[in-house]
Amino acid sequence: MAWPSIADFSNAVLNPIASFDDPQLKRGQPALDRSGRALGYTGSFARVYQVRSGGRDFAVRCFTSEVRDHQRRYNQLSQYLRSVNPPGFVEFDYQPRGIRSLGEWYPIVKMDWVNGQTLDEFVENNLRDSNTLKRISDKWREIAIELQRRDIAHNDLQHGNVIVQQGGPIWLVDYDGIFLPEFRGSDSPEIGHQNFQHPLRTGKDYAQHVDNFPALVIYLSLLAVAADPGLWDRNRRFNNGDNLILKKSDFQCPATSECFRALKNSPSDDVRNLAQKLETFCSRPVADVPTLQSILQSGRTAKPKAALSPYQKLIQERQQKDKSKIDCQDFIQFCISMDGQEMRTLRQGTRFRIKVNQSASILYFTPTTSGKARTCPQTEVERFLNHFEETQSQSTRDYQRPITNNASYLIAVLNRYLHNTPSAPTVRPTKAAGSLTEIPETGHEKADAYRELQTAQSELQTVQRQATEAKAKADKELQAEQAARRKAEADKDKAETQLQAEQAARRKAEADKDKAETQLQLKQIAWRKAEADKAQALSWAQQMRAELQTTRAELQTTRAKLEKYSNSWFGGKLKR
Repeated sequence: MAWPSIADFSNAVLNPIASFDDPQLKRGQPALDRSGRALGYTGSFARVYQVRSGGRDFAVRCFTSEVRDHQRRYNQLSQYLRSVNPPGFVEFDYQPRGIRSLGEWYPIVKMDWVNGQTLDEFVENNLRDSNTLKRISDKWREIAIELQRRDIAHNDLQHGNVIVQQGGPIWLVDYDGIFLPEFRGSDSPEIGHQNFQHPLRTGKDYAQHVDNFPALVIYLSLLAVAADPGLWDRNRRFNNGDNLILKKSDFQCPATSECFRALKNSPSDDVRNLAQKLETFCSRPVADVPTLQSILQSGRTAKPKAALSPYQKLIQERQQKDKSKIDCQDFIQFCISMDGQEMRTLRQGTRFRIKVNQSASILYFTPTTSGKARTCPQTEVERFLNHFEETQSQSTRDYQRPITNNASYLIAVLNRYLHNTPSAPTVRPTKAAGSLTEIPETGHEKADAYRELQTAQSELQTVQRQATEAKAKADKELQAEQAARRKAEADKDKAETQLQAEQAARRKAEADKDKAETQLQLKQIAWRKAEADKAQALSWAQQMRAELQTTRAELQTTRAKLEKYSNSWFGGKLKR
């Protein structure tokens, strides 16, 4: 069935007795604007009306589109909020049979009306009162911390969803996208206001941590304006009416952001510190942004978590799969991932580089001091690793705990491979004991080693040339991708601008429609008045006709009497 429009819901609210199923709302009266229409506020998913009944004001949320899981979500949310009782939330009642429009029943959410100002209005009205702004920032911090403790996320923290009562508490409204532990694993129904959310956030980011970034944005904004009102009121320097002071473009490019530059030059140490942290978080994954409490407890700028090395990832994957042994494919994969990088042995600190040929069939380990490479065919490495557990007294797992260097286990295995593989030539170490540099004992072996070295160097040059070409190609593709991304961002901004224009046009059309309906109502009233005046005039005319007929009858009677009198008088004269 077709879903009612905002105008349909507005008309239904004007007739509470026929439109509402709730007894309190049936007896209520909606708030009206100056033109006599139901006063409402439009959000992302709903239109909210104010209805007064029995001395209480209620907020009635009518959904502007059909969302099939609303009943399930609101039922679970209602039960969860009653059990955890988080601060800042208003109790509500989800009613599947809430409002009747166009002959059908549609769901609503009924809750107490919160009288107050949205957060941006409150800041505007208290711009010169730094103590009040700091007090509100403290209350905001408490709410953000309490939400984290209760494993809940609002999912759309922004100025329009925060209601502040003068001298009173802070209230959160609009619960359509709230995250609960029961919703873990599902996609987010919305991604929140773009001027408060992390620039990398997508619909897949739906967990307790989604509030961490916007909570910090709001807290930092309140402290910054309290310390420097000029951020706000200097011809609305950074506030554009749809944010506090920061916006989406600031999060996307904090290094060139004028607002970030101003925040990092703030007279407040806390503001400067938090601005640096927020700038760091803009480039990190959404899930890596810590809670507001953790940020405030940290004495210095939080640093990104160190990324796992390819080898550490292999170990982690094997441990998760209950597989402690690193096989040949893991070994080769690690060498490929470290191709061309300089490493060092654990004990002697000998520097060397790893190279892998194009087919990944041969590994080359070249000390940086001598340039002589050790050739290790993959087949020999594989045979050795397959029997490594049998030939050594310790398992591979024993090498994971005491080692902190990325190459530690690689070196341990490699040393045993070089000294225990039967096909490996007899070697003697150079002055740098334990290094990978090998010197053949015989001239024949020296010649073979020299040929191997030439072959390895030739392959190394080929690999380096291919790597250079691949890098140039990758750089070119990266530039093309960045250009495409910039174009996509521009197209997105253009689309958003067009969407805003369309929304403005739609709002204007609705306003024109409402104006036309008002004019039609006025014309109907005037027509009914004209009809009433016409009926009254007809009644008066009929009354005048009746009075005229009565007057005529009386006149005729008078004339008859006069004639009779005249005749009698004249007759008397004649008789005399």
